[in-house]
Amino acid sequence: SAPEPTGSVAVPDHTTDDVAPPSPMRHHTIVGGDHLWGVSERALTEAHGSLPDAADVARYLHRLIELNRSVLVVPDNPDLVLPGQVFELPAP
Repeated sequence: SAPEPTGSVAVPDHTTDDVAPPSPMRHHTIVGGDHLWGVSERALTEAHGSLPDAADVARYLHRLIELNRSVLVVPDNPDLVLPGQVFELPAP
């Protein structure tokens, strides 16, 4: 006959492939002193774990502006952002 279970429970072996990476930021609420270049740089830094180069920030910034053109106070002036505005962040 089979031995009686001892009450131990098998725990699955989790590898790093099983663990989802942390979710990148999805939205950013503007606070005093914010500018979209800085928002872009922080989003990319958080997503990649290192400071991005200027060309990567510029590409991301362009996508950020296009995604949120309707949120801008003046749609043709992405330099004008106000505290409290919420911007959707594109995937890095």
